[in-house]
Amino acid sequence: MALTVTTDLTVITTAETATGWTTYGAGGAGALALEPDFFAQGSNCISRGVSGAGTNKGMSFDIGAGNVLNFTTTHVGKLVYIWMRCNTPTLADTRASGGIRIVIGSGATAPADAAGVWSAWYVDGSDTITTETGWKCYVIDPTLLPTTTFGGGVDLTAARWFGGVMRSTATAKGQNFGVDQISYG
Repeated sequence: MALTVTTDLTVITTAETATGWTTYGAGGAGALALEPDFFAQGSNCISRGVSGAGTNKGMSFDIGAGNVLNFTTTHVGKLVYIWMRCNTPTLADTRASGGIRIVIGSGATAPADAAGVWSAWYVDGSDTITTETGWKCYVIDPTLLPTTTFGGGVDLTAARWFGGVMRSTATAKGQNFGVDQISYG
């Protein structure tokens, strides 16, 4: 008898276009870009250049006000899956300091250091990244206690923004952080 495997994963974005993406962190080089040079699936990801001591940069995808996800009823028990890549793992801050973070926000304003309504989970850092240049699929339960919040934390009845952030400790060159497909299920 053949084994049949099914999934209930729903894709939020494949990161094949920059449409719907917003930057997290401003200033300096490394603007949000459609990245065809490295990706986990398809032909592209969304990349940023993250450089400078104590700099938080990343990106989030907006599913729109009419498509918000309710993780307390409709999607209770569902997890968020996000593919991220840090090309300069030694320049990422430690996990405890938020080197690599998953960010989920609600409301009309995109998550930023001092804007929006969001929660973040610290998932990796220079002290825990085990791969030099590969992709990792990070998985979080959005109902679990986040590492940090802003604006009161994400409203889990109206999750709208999904993304990742890298906190750097030194100067880097190029697009050294990428986010690819984001799903839930």
